[in-house]
Amino acid sequence: MTITPLHGHSRPHARATHSDRLSVSTRSWGPRSARHICIAVRGEVDTVNAKDFAVAVCEAADGHAVVEVDLQALGFLAVDGIAALHAINAQLLRHDVAWSVTPSRAVSRLLTLCDPEGVIPRADAPAEPSAAEPA
Repeated sequence: MTITPLHGHSRPHARATHSDRLSVSTRSWGPRSARHICIAVRGEVDTVNAKDFAVAVCEAADGHAVVEVDLQALGFLAVDGIAALHAINAQLLRHDVAWSVTPSRAVSRLLTLCDPEGVIPRADAPAEPSAAEPA
């Protein structure tokens, strides 16, 4: 597993930037010819770090046949993050990589609004337990 905080262009002793709040962890498995990877993204993807997000995902996906981008722990995804997902989609399709996004509820809503054609492949998120009804 690799955990990579994305720090953007912050200098030592500088104030934290939005890109300091984004991290990517990976878990891969399978034989070399059919290598799978799960790329879990935590934090926020905004205007400042959307390109860093796309680059980190594409670099982590390199050499894998199947890629899952897990956005369930993402606290915020700006519209620039949707553009980043389209860039990731183009890059992975160019390399014949099967991939999908597992969105949080908020990310799913944004994808519904900004990607109504479903160009970004989505995996079903695990069902959330429903609230118990009062007796």
